[in-house]
Amino acid sequence: MPRTATAPPTNPDHWSASRWSGRLGQLRRQGRADDDPDVVQCERALDYVRCIDALNDSRRSLGDEAVDSLTAALRRRVEELEVTP
Repeated sequence: MPRTATAPPTNPDHWSASRWSGRLGQLRRQGRADDDPDVVQCERALDYVRCIDALNDSRRSLGDEAVDSLTAALRRRVEELEVTP
């Protein structure tokens, strides 16, 4: 029975970093360019999942003050990105 490709989710949380990495490897083997929309989606999803994983790994050692500061920094960065064309 032939294997069918699974379409990637639109939310990067729905796949693990290893699954996104596997998908990116598959696209690379197909010769897809860096600006291919599927490649871009995988790279962005990997960046997102890696950030979330790093936060989850560090949250036990972060105190309340550090969490508040980190939250504020992330909000500022999002606001900067929303203003940038």
